[in-house]
Amino acid sequence: MEGDDTVRRTSLQSLKDHSYGRLEQVVTVLVEAYLTDSSAAPPDLIERLRRLERTVREARGDRQIIQVITSGRRLLGDAGALAEPAPEPVPELLYAPKPRCAPARS
Repeated sequence: MEGDDTVRRTSLQSLKDHSYGRLEQVVTVLVEAYLTDSSAAPPDLIERLRRLERTVREARGDRQIIQVITSGRRLLGDAGALAEPAPEPVPELLYAPKPRCAPARS
C-alpha cells in the first residue's frame, strides 16, 4: 500500500530527527556537567565525543549535531579536527552510443 509506505517514511524521518535532537541534548548535558565538575562526566568524554562525531559524519548525519559535538569537544579543550569522510564514489556515467550515419549514396 502506497499510503503505508509514506507514513512509514515520515515516521522514520521523525524518529531520526527526534533521535538527533535527543543526542544533541545528551551531548550538551555531558559537556556542561564536565565543565561544572569534571568528576561528574565519563572519564574519557573527549574520546567518546570524537567517536560519536566520526560516526555521525560517516552516517551523513545532521550538520547541527555535528556542530554541537565539535563545539563540545572544543569547550573541553580538544582542538583536534576530525577529517570529513571521503565523498561517496560517483558511479560511472553511461554514455549513449554515437549515432550511426547512413551510408553515403552514390
